[in-house]
Amino acid sequence: MKKQLAILILSSLIPAAAMAADNFTGASVGAEVETTKYKTGSVKGEQMGAGNLKADYGFNMGGNFVGAVEAKAKVNKNDAFEFSGEPTIEQKDKYSVGYTQGYRVTKDLMPYAKAEYINSKFQDPDWSDRMNGYGVGVGAKYNVAQNVEFGAEYVHSRLKAKDSDGSKETLKGNTVSAGISYRFK
Repeated sequence: MKKQLAILILSSLIPAAAMAADNFTGASVGAEVETTKYKTGSVKGEQMGAGNLKADYGFNMGGNFVGAVEAKAKVNKNDAFEFSGEPTIEQKDKYSVGYTQGYRVTKDLMPYAKAEYINSKFQDPDWSDRMNGYGVGVGAKYNVAQNVEFGAEYVHSRLKAKDSDGSKETLKGNTVSAGISYRFK
C-alpha cells in the first residue's frame, strides 16, 4: 500500500513539474508603469508615471532556474527635475538591455535578480544630454492566467555624462515598476 501511495504521489508531481518548466520561458511582450527618484549631488528630482514597452526571452537553465534577456523602451517624456522659477528638466527617453536570473519557487511565482545597461536623454529648453550607465535590482513575476504574467521590480541605477568642461556628472536613480506581459508558448 505504501509503494502504491508513493507511486501515485510521484506520478502526480511529474505533470506539475513539467508544467512549471514551461512557465516564464519563451518570448514575451508587455507594458509597465514606473516611478523614479533621482539625485545628483544635492539636487533631487522625481519622475512619475513613465510608461515602458518591454520584451524578453526566458530560457530554462535546469531545475527551477530561468534566465532571461530583456529590453525596455520608455514611451513618454516626463519631468525629472522641477525648480522654482527655473525651466523643468525632462527625461525624454530611456532604453535598457539587461539580464535577469530567476528561480521558480512555485510553478507560478518567480523572484529574480537583474543587471542592465541604461541609456537615457535629459533636456530642458537650453540644454540636452545623453547619459549612460548601469542598473541592478530585484523583482518577481507571477502567472495570473495562462500566458499572462504580472511583475514588479526595484532597480538602483547610476548614469553618467560628461559636462561641457570635461568633468563627469553622476545621476543616481531608484526605480519601482509594475507591469503585465503576455508570454508566447
